[in-house]
Amino acid sequence: MRLLTLFLVPAALLASQSRFARLGEFQGQVEVQLTAADPWIPAERNLPLTELSLLRTAAGARVEIEMDDGSAWRLGPDSMGEISDYTRLSTGQRITLLSLDHGTAYYTGQPATKDVTMLVMPGAQLTVLQGSRVRQTAQPGWSEAAVLEGQVRFSSPAAEMDIREGTTARVDPANAARFSLEPQIAVAALDNWSEGRDKAFASPASAAYVNAAYGLADLDSAGKWIANETLGTVWKPDVADGWAPYRNGRWRYYDSLGYTWVSADSWGWMPYHNGRWAHDADLGWVWQPAANPVFHPGDVYWLRGSNFAGWGPLAPGEDWNAPNPGSVTPQGYTSGITTYAGFRPDVRAVDGTGFAAPAADQMKTAFFIPALPSPAFLTARLDALRPMLQVGSTRVMPSVPDVTFGDTSAAAPSDLMTNPPADQPPPPPVSDIGMATPPDGVYPVPPAAVPAFDAQIPINPPGADHPTYSPRRSGSTGSSTGTQPTQSSNPSTSSPTSTSQPSSTSSGNKPTHPSTNPPAGTLPEKPVSHPGGEPVHQNPVNPPKTLPPVSTPKVDDTAAKKFAATSSNEQELHRQVLQDIDPKQPNFTKALSELDAWSHKFPNSSYSNDRLYYYIHVYNGMSKPEQVLDTAAPVVQAGVRATYKDQQQVLQILVAASASVPKLRAPTAEQLDTGHRAARELLEFLPEYFAARRKPSNVSDSAWSIAREQLEEYARQALAHHPATRVASAH
Repeated sequence: MRLLTLFLVPAALLASQSRFARLGEFQGQVEVQLTAADPWIPAERNLPLTELSLLRTAAGARVEIEMDDGSAWRLGPDSMGEISDYTRLSTGQRITLLSLDHGTAYYTGQPATKDVTMLVMPGAQLTVLQGSRVRQTAQPGWSEAAVLEGQVRFSSPAAEMDIREGTTARVDPANAARFSLEPQIAVAALDNWSEGRDKAFASPASAAYVNAAYGLADLDSAGKWIANETLGTVWKPDVADGWAPYRNGRWRYYDSLGYTWVSADSWGWMPYHNGRWAHDADLGWVWQPAANPVFHPGDVYWLRGSNFAGWGPLAPGEDWNAPNPGSVTPQGYTSGITTYAGFRPDVRAVDGTGFAAPAADQMKTAFFIPALPSPAFLTARLDALRPMLQVGSTRVMPSVPDVTFGDTSAAAPSDLMTNPPADQPPPPPVSDIGMATPPDGVYPVPPAAVPAFDAQIPINPPGADHPTYSPRRSGSTGSSTGTQPTQSSNPSTSSPTSTSQPSSTSSGNKPTHPSTNPPAGTLPEKPVSHPGGEPVHQNPVNPPKTLPPVSTPKVDDTAAKKFAATSSNEQELHRQVLQDIDPKQPNFTKALSELDAWSHKFPNSSYSNDRLYYYIHVYNGMSKPEQVLDTAAPVVQAGVRATYKDQQQVLQILVAASASVPKLRAPTAEQLDTGHRAARELLEFLPEYFAARRKPSNVSDSAWSIAREQLEEYARQALAHHPATRVASAH
């Protein structure tokens, strides 16, 4: 086989990180039109969907679409929907607009802080404000939106308001004055199906290894994760002997991406669009995820013959971007795993099914190429138009805090609301950080504590199987129905009598509800910019010359006693600290200043243990491992478990201290001793924390085991770290 340097126009030039949705599970007759210039084609599982993709279902059919932010949009029978807007701005903000032309659709998801998600149907538009589940129905003469959970901003020609779970809004698109709200939701035939799919997506163990939010549940059920000395943690699919990647499926051409692999493997989403495949002599084929979430068309080598094309998986580390691809023969080609298909210019699909491998004389004229040549672009494609959907056109109105006219932190409630928010109670005593209601599902040990750690530690047991969708007052404890109450916006509404392991009313499949206060022992997910606009990583405020005035901590008192000994001024400082360590928008610099003021004004506070925990929290979020260890020293010396009753706080302090050790190039002997003590106590504590009796039923055994193993590894890394120590400098 000869090697040629071929100067080809790349199949696609990615100007930015494009967004792709996944066509997931479907039943019955479902068709897709990717662009107005494309014909309708039968649905294929794992088909990438781009902006302006249009889908329609026949009678008795249904389809699920997985979005890259982890949300899901589902169409029922006799329905048509469009991904009308699916973009990522230069700021990283994602804009998602899902339009229902007719039929029934379900949405489940939670937009990130900066993202915008809107659901449109004839006569009305819904903007998702928090973790929500919404059912849309569009029929001749009327449209209806039922908020099964969460809260959305409802807009129509007749009204604009926030509506909460348990509410149904109905409009008449032909008559703008016809509008109604009902404080109840009628059960629909597909409710159980959509809720069942939500449960199937809940708490995937693979989320600990993959830097993406969709296609993960399939990995849990179709393979297993294995630690490999050479490749790290890899995923091995449950496949028959003789299987090889990039054989079961086809290539489909996308104007924005080039030839893109559409796998016929049921799980074949992320393993073909992120990372590389490798063949291990003992394990067989394994997939190594990439460190970043960028979507790839398929990492393969290419070769061309007179009337055929060939491809095979690139191994981790193989370079196919060189000026002369194939100058080093690909490992896959040498191993004889190349797949072949007939190919001629300008085809938009390449399928190797049933194509025999070329004969030896045919291979003499074959050569490696960077990529398959793109089909000729016909300008007539630019003129293709679709009939206008019934929803009409929609536009996104930008809102920039402190810049856009009318932008406020909290809009006044509309007079037309038939399901008003609960009366605001008087401000209760500020309680421990562990008193806030935790989110549904799983509790992540934040990457701020251990940058490489993405495992999720569940703390909430699942609730009842099916919610009643009935409205409740904000802050209510719920019932056995399992529907989560809407969270209050008051940052200090948590009860001082809560326990460190609160019971959950979740059905186990619900999206996380935003909470103003972080859950027990929460550290922010990662350091982000504070409201002033300057990242705390780049411009940290120097810590105080002396460490916070703490002595050997005393064992926690009860919340009631602590509140009784707390003045209103101290309560306000406590509240401000909690607000500024909110994981949604942390401001560690401000929180550190408030902690210093709190320590100066109230040195003998009954909240001294909590304050010490907050200091560790803030220093950890500001990536200051020296201060983490110096601040944690007295509590680690006394024994963290002997000092704190809240097991989440115990876990977070031990993890933060242990993970800080490898970050120090020249620690003091005292810092090294603190980190090693914390690591040893962490190893002693993990069997207790991860006891089988504490595992929630909605969390798999593998996820529970993975989280423990990763934390044990951090402790072992800390104990194995013995750098040269230095003498502590005087302050």
